[in-house]
Amino acid sequence: MADPLLPTWNTHEAKENLSKLLAEAQHKEQIILRYGKPFAVVIGYDEYVTRGAGAGSAWDVVKGIHLEETLEPPKRSELMREIEL
Repeated sequence: MADPLLPTWNTHEAKENLSKLLAEAQHKEQIILRYGKPFAVVIGYDEYVTRGAGAGSAWDVVKGIHLEETLEPPKRSELMREIEL
């Protein structure tokens, strides 16, 4: 559930008061509710950068994984079954 100490907005309020919501987000996280449940969090840009979210995307992390360095190819004997004739 949403943190009771953080300000919440339903989607209609968020749309109608977008400028105010964005101004408030510069000082404190703002939670947007959809059907009464937390749906999104709006934070100021400075907070976004501070948290490191601007450091890279999930795709950048995936691109940095080098499987060929961590996986060892199977041996030929493991791939081939012995066939009795």
